[in-house]
Amino acid sequence: MSAYALVHSYGITLLKHSPIPSKVFGPPKGIIADMKQWVREYAARGEGRQSDQGCWYSTVIEPVVAANPQPRSLSLPPAIFSGAEIRQQPEIFTACIPEARVIMRTGLVISPDDRIFDQSCCWGREWFYPSDIECNTLRPLLRPTRLRGSYLTIISRTWNNYYHWFSECLTRLCVAEALPEVPILVPRNLAPFQKETLALLGFGQERLLELDEGCYEVDQLYFPSFPGTTVGFMSNWAFRSLRKAFCHGSVTKGKRLYVSRARVAHRRITNEDEIIRALEREGFTSVDGQRLTVAEQIRLYADAEIIVGVHGAGLTNILFAPAGALVIEILDPEHIVGCYYALATSLNQNYWCLLGENESVNQGRPPRKGYDDITVSLDLLLETLRAALSDRDDSSDSLPGSADTVDKCQATNVPA
Repeated sequence: MSAYALVHSYGITLLKHSPIPSKVFGPPKGIIADMKQWVREYAARGEGRQSDQGCWYSTVIEPVVAANPQPRSLSLPPAIFSGAEIRQQPEIFTACIPEARVIMRTGLVISPDDRIFDQSCCWGREWFYPSDIECNTLRPLLRPTRLRGSYLTIISRTWNNYYHWFSECLTRLCVAEALPEVPILVPRNLAPFQKETLALLGFGQERLLELDEGCYEVDQLYFPSFPGTTVGFMSNWAFRSLRKAFCHGSVTKGKRLYVSRARVAHRRITNEDEIIRALEREGFTSVDGQRLTVAEQIRLYADAEIIVGVHGAGLTNILFAPAGALVIEILDPEHIVGCYYALATSLNQNYWCLLGENESVNQGRPPRKGYDDITVSLDLLLETLRAALSDRDDSSDSLPGSADTVDKCQATNVPA
């Protein structure tokens, strides 16, 4: 370790144990593992006012163990899915924290006694990075801008990603349903799709307080918990509640969709033209979500019978597909993530997966997790499709393209 690194590390350690608060200089003083316990202790010290404008904690959903169908595949499902059908889903809660600070870049919350709340990180404490909580710097990055009044936070570290916006941010609006209608803290550079989703859920521009990147201190912060962790699984209740908030009515199943990533920079299918031609013969339509508004995507997926796609943000739209829909996810063997399995099973959809071939590995290069293109065996894809349809037909009276009526998803607050 260099002399500078030793001096820097020693300085950080001294500041963590010094009486100088991080809002003046240096890092926070520690991490709070349990917000419920912190509220109890804070109230017991007489520092919190037990009122709607004070310091409190309220359970929304008790912790549960959820049992879901196993992921299906013509080969053994990847190891990441081992045991995934039984999932511990955490307590979902709301809290009011007085004199709290919010780091707008990551959504992490600092308590009035100058510690980071573990539960304000949707990825879990093991995924804290020094830059997330400003714990490894001698710069005054946590010196706050003061905002008088009460506010609500829904921001996460990965708020600007399509899937994470739905799973980590919008689900918190479901958790916050019973909270007062206070301004919602959001970054100033929200994308059009994010503003559209908020409007579809009934949160207009007048409810949003758009802020620059930085640290902000408020009189009272309403904190709806993350309904799970990104590296684990989100709550079934949260996904079902979010779908219900977007959806209503009924529909006849029948549409078959292939989700393309042709216009993105990475994780594309190298033989996609071949795949699309074959799937079109099976009645599929290729979908490019980047060309559509959220409302248009909701209506597109509302009556989907089958959805096929490589792992990526576009599969987030299975949120709008009906219960009983068949989801076939194509996975990069060097980057296997279970989030769409969790989403599909939470919504009572039938999930299957298959592995492609990583192009970096094929060419003798080290893989780049999540960034490599993949090649898909057409035979394996069609065999998986037929096996999944056969399995579904054996376990249900429904036939592909039949007139069975299921829950419909429509964009609310937007004309069809």
